[in-house]
Amino acid sequence: AWTVTIGKVEYVPKLPMLWDMPEAWVKQVTKAALEKSQRVEIAIGEDLAVLRPLELGAVGGRGSLASASAETLRIGVFVPRAEAIRPLMNQLQFAAMGVLAAPFVVAVTLVTFYILYKLLRTFIKYCC
Repeated sequence: AWTVTIGKVEYVPKLPMLWDMPEAWVKQVTKAALEKSQRVEIAIGEDLAVLRPLELGAVGGRGSLASASAETLRIGVFVPRAEAIRPLMNQLQFAAMGVLAAPFVVAVTLVTFYILYKLLRTFIKYCC
């Protein structure tokens, strides 16, 4: 709960540490992984946790407030494998069916046009 008075802040909420979160995956994150200045991927069983510094784009340069916050703030994302892979697998299944069916569709189309061509030639030969 926030209480604010003009000129004075009575309560400033303290953000919890990463390890205080009620998520099972945060127990796998080490302090060394948080201290890295690059993206870190942590495999947790079949799932994935990604930690990276907060990047503020082209705001400021070295030594600016933006680069200072990029050194201290981190973004952590937990990606369950089932939710990350399932939509992609469904799309790949449709693409594979399309690739496998393409030669047969072309063959059926060619045979159909050949039959129609022969029927039309026969009709023109005997009727006209």
